[in-house]
Amino acid sequence: MKRFITLIALVIIIAASMCAQDGLKIRGAFNGSLSGPLITETYISGENEFLQKNSLTKLMLIKGPADILREKIEPLLSSDASKAIGRNENTTGGKLTYASYVLKPVKVSKKTVNRYIYYNVTKKGNLMLLYLEGPLDIQKANSLFSKNK
Repeated sequence: MKRFITLIALVIIIAASMCAQDGLKIRGAFNGSLSGPLITETYISGENEFLQKNSLTKLMLIKGPADILREKIEPLLSSDASKAIGRNENTTGGKLTYASYVLKPVKVSKKTVNRYIYYNVTKKGNLMLLYLEGPLDIQKANSLFSKNK
């Protein structure tokens, strides 16, 4: 009986942590579908020293050539941006070159989880999409983004 209760509790915790990113279109960019020799994808969640140190519960990052990734990522990003409660966007030549979005916080296990999306295309033509989730504030999120540029 104890094992059954433990199993049920574990399932509830896992489901609750997944709810924070439910409904996000950019999640489709982090399922391995954007693969190639020049594309890197990083996904970190769970008990992790880096996450704990930076007040995160989840970090998702994808980097690669903008000419390959832009057409696949921007429609997903645009959909999520429409629901943002805060935004900062820059364009060059009619193309999005930088964006940061603050998404509506969600409750997971009675704790507030803040969510941020960052998008950047460098002058060298590299694209980066970063999703951060956790109790961190906007200043900490901006700092983590700046370190990953």
